[in-house]
Amino acid sequence: RNAATLLIEAFPLQDPTLPLTQLDEALQRQFDALAALLKDDSVPVRVVAVQGVCRILALFWELIPSSTSTPLLLLLTKELAHDAAANSVRVAVFQGLRFLL
Repeated sequence: RNAATLLIEAFPLQDPTLPLTQLDEALQRQFDALAALLKDDSVPVRVVAVQGVCRILALFWELIPSSTSTPLLLLLTKELAHDAAANSVRVAVFQGLRFLL
């Protein structure tokens, strides 16, 4: 949970000395890590991930390509909004979507 919080708080992690292609790859790895956190087995990690992904999408909406934001939104709305294992995850999704709007 702490590592997830750190990744979300520090997002986006960038090295300005890297070429643009490597910056894009590093950013894509961060989005992949966020998607993996949304699927984590731990409920507290999923809650933090949902809150963080919604925050990141809200803050960087115009900068994130739709090919990246769409799968994250689909994961939030199609899977995590119906998470039978944890109502706290479901609540986090709806609170996050409210923040996003």
